[in-house]
Amino acid sequence: MPKKGYKQTSENRKSIKNSGAGQYVRTKEIRKKQSLKMIGRCVSPATCFKKGQVSWRTGLTSSTSLKVKRSGEKQSKTKRSDEWFQSVGKKVYQKISEAKLGKTWETLYGKKKADQRKEVYQKMTSLSGNPNWLGGRSFTERPHEWNETLREQVRERDGHRCQQCFRHESELHFKNGQPCKLSVHHIDYNKKNNKPSNLISLCASCHIQTNYSRKDWEKYFKERVS
Repeated sequence: MPKKGYKQTSENRKSIKNSGAGQYVRTKEIRKKQSLKMIGRCVSPATCFKKGQVSWRTGLTSSTSLKVKRSGEKQSKTKRSDEWFQSVGKKVYQKISEAKLGKTWETLYGKKKADQRKEVYQKMTSLSGNPNWLGGRSFTERPHEWNETLREQVRERDGHRCQQCFRHESELHFKNGQPCKLSVHHIDYNKKNNKPSNLISLCASCHIQTNYSRKDWEKYFKERVS
């Protein structure tokens, strides 16, 4: 045992750190296998709960048992922490959010951490990392008839209203206040089928929703158009 006040040298600390290198590591797969093996098994017959067994705290109160008293104190602390979050925590998080508003990652975390965060975020959201990725279908070439003239004709046919929420195009704006045009959606999701009967006007909010449950949306709009 080292004496009180003893300080390890940098070489000693390095040798201790490297002493465990290459040893057995419990990966997620190993932990899962071990967990499945333990299902239904009792670690110790003495501590394993048996059917019909009376709970250890039956008949005990915080005034008669120190263990029950401590258990109650832990629960009250948890309750107090929840109350604290409702009364104070939300305001704290709101202040933090307002302090970060309009600032870049470089300003908040420094260039090195900002680059790391950007790299992780790009992997999560770009191409195959995005859960909505469909193998690059959006990059396919559109037919020549798919142009602004055709889209404007569809908008005029629909009275410049979203055919789902029925908001008028004049009500739609970007965050910066600029006017926003209605999107033109392909009902059967085939971008080469540009027949007017297969096109419908939607606002950006409703158009985003059509990326999910596509078969249901296709059936719904076909019934609306027919």
